[in-house]
Amino acid sequence: LPFGYFPAAEGRRSGPLPFRYGRETGYGLFLDNVGWYWAVSDYFDAQVSGKIGTEGSFLARSAVRYNRLYAYSGSLSVEAGRLRQGESTDPGYAPRVPVRVAWTHQQTFAAGPQLSANVNLQSVSQRLVADAVSQQITQYTTSSVSLQQTWARVGRSLSVDLQASQDFVGNRTELTLPTARFAQQRVFPFRRGAATTGGGVFDQINLSYSAQATNTLRFSPLSDTVGVSFFDALFDPAAFRTATGQPSRFDTRVEQTLPIQASYSVPRFNLSLTPSLTYTEIWAGRTTERTFVPDSNRVDTREVAGFATARRVAATLAATTELFGTFGVRVGPLDGIRHTVRPRVSLSFEPDYEALGYVRTVQTDSTGRTLRYSPIAGIPTEPTRTLSFGLENAVLARIARADSTGETTRRAVQVLSLDVQGGVNFAAPERPIRDVSLAATSQIFGTSLQANAGYSAYALDAAGSLTTDTYLASGGRPLRLTSFSGSVRRTFGRGSSEAFGGGSERRPDTVRPIVATRAPTEDYDPAAEARRPTVVGYIDTAAPLSFSLDFTMSYRPAIGPVPSQTTATLTVSPFNLRLTPMWTATGSTGLDLVSLKPTTTAIALRRDLHCWEMAIQWQPIGLTRGFSVSLYVKSGYLRDILRIDAPRNVVRSLPF
Repeated sequence: LPFGYFPAAEGRRSGPLPFRYGRETGYGLFLDNVGWYWAVSDYFDAQVSGKIGTEGSFLARSAVRYNRLYAYSGSLSVEAGRLRQGESTDPGYAPRVPVRVAWTHQQTFAAGPQLSANVNLQSVSQRLVADAVSQQITQYTTSSVSLQQTWARVGRSLSVDLQASQDFVGNRTELTLPTARFAQQRVFPFRRGAATTGGGVFDQINLSYSAQATNTLRFSPLSDTVGVSFFDALFDPAAFRTATGQPSRFDTRVEQTLPIQASYSVPRFNLSLTPSLTYTEIWAGRTTERTFVPDSNRVDTREVAGFATARRVAATLAATTELFGTFGVRVGPLDGIRHTVRPRVSLSFEPDYEALGYVRTVQTDSTGRTLRYSPIAGIPTEPTRTLSFGLENAVLARIARADSTGETTRRAVQVLSLDVQGGVNFAAPERPIRDVSLAATSQIFGTSLQANAGYSAYALDAAGSLTTDTYLASGGRPLRLTSFSGSVRRTFGRGSSEAFGGGSERRPDTVRPIVATRAPTEDYDPAAEARRPTVVGYIDTAAPLSFSLDFTMSYRPAIGPVPSQTTATLTVSPFNLRLTPMWTATGSTGLDLVSLKPTTTAIALRRDLHCWEMAIQWQPIGLTRGFSVSLYVKSGYLRDILRIDAPRNVVRSLPF
């Protein structure tokens, strides 16, 4: 029997959207993606859709897209709804109002300016109605609108940005309205002619200039019961003062930087020297004032509106070199090893700004202890006389292989990359030794390894506070571990995207692409270029088993009464198991090795039906749980229309 009739007409056509149905927490029985797609013109289209459930929740969506070749392109989507959870008689019952506004735009004007926008503003409850897990666990969003102009001939650029960031966990919002940046690329004032290298000492001196002006609103309400949103605080000064307790809404700041530097080389010792002098001037629209309150034995901090200036001068001398060593080791395909060591040292100097009034001292408790602070952000509170060092090691192995014609090809493989950084600030009154960091990476035998560690040279007291005693004197070892994280990744079998992805190599006929599933909120246009399947990997149906194995862990030692923290996760994603020539099992899972509990697991059983495909999908645990059976045509254009989906029950367990 025919499944359906569709006109064999090319181009876009207006019509209804393919809807879906099921059961979901907060909605009950629901109908989703019920709406209409409207092909307005060759440059513009729109769609309206919605989701409604038997428990009184609903969600309305509207989206438009526009695209004019070599001119501009973008999209605008708006979502708003009402989400009911629980009964009206429950204590604290209040329906959620999810709202989301997303706008993307790219445009280049005839005179050269470029306009780009990536706006994503949403309410906290928007995460409760999102279908993608990545959106459900989102803790913050960022938005930006930027206008840029570049004068390449003279090396200058100007940009004006509008930015917004939302922190849903801390209930904080930061708006920058706007940020203006001007930059002049480096120029060589003493150089004559077109020569770019060589010359005298003064010919290497160059300078550049950059300026940045910001106007920022930071909204962090004192209490969640105030009932003032950041939209109210943006347009109402009284509402902002009521919610935050701050005297003014906007923090205006201008920062100008003038670096002067040069670069010299000593070929005899393979040495590079880079002296630099940086001048920075800051104009601030508000300052910070701290006073000690004897009655409560605490420090009171408040913002004071008023124009203030500060200036910084920093001098640096950096030296780098390279040492090489080659070893003619030939074992099997190994055709030699090369070890490269890149030591680097830098000396930095910056004066004490307390004499200029940029740094002040405030008493912190009744014992007379004091704290240095700067009324203007960006000024260091301590002088700087720092010796910084770094040592990078790179070990490469050369692999030689001969093909059937006898021609030998050689390629370099990174066996190990190890970087160590640290320093000493001789001007610091206490704890002059800076923390030491270590980073290591390796790519060997198809396995990727990465590790990062942090160390401190000072000991902790019983309460977990940092002391002035070195760890060598108290613990007998030079450094104390403060943090560690590492990961190991390896792909097995021939079904990985790494084995067949990204290159122009010929793939076997048994390799089939893994197509990303379209989210229900995406614009629907079956004839558009964007509707073509997005390949996220490949499956080799001839391989009986293929999967990627990831092991990640992190460790933080105990600090006083706080116990040590360890996380370790073993993940298999994605895996492909060919049961028969027509049946394939795919999915992803993992195991929390600390709690011995499985992580988010998704399993799919697929049956190849020639032009059709059947999928049985099951997600037993995770933020969303469900079970579904789908029968659909393989064609990318008709995949969402010619399909049958069994009702799916989605159980949300979001902790907010």
